[in-house]
Amino acid sequence: MTYRADLDYLEPAASSEGSLLELLDHLLDRGVLLWGELRISVADVELIEVGLKLMLASARTADRWRQTTTQRASIAPGDCP
Repeated sequence: MTYRADLDYLEPAASSEGSLLELLDHLLDRGVLLWGELRISVADVELIEVGLKLMLASARTADRWRQTTTQRASIAPGDCP
């Protein structure tokens, strides 16, 4: 995979060469969020509900996400362009 800083995603590399370490480095640099929910019901009665929120990112990426979220939360809805 080839990383381009001007894009918000990873592009496939021109060649198939790459390593697991490079993939992990890209994932930690960009970050991954997994969000899911599992419900088990019988006869419309929910028996079990499990929620999953998982973030895999480097400390630098997590801090960048935190700053972006804080900035977005501080903007009043009428201030948006």
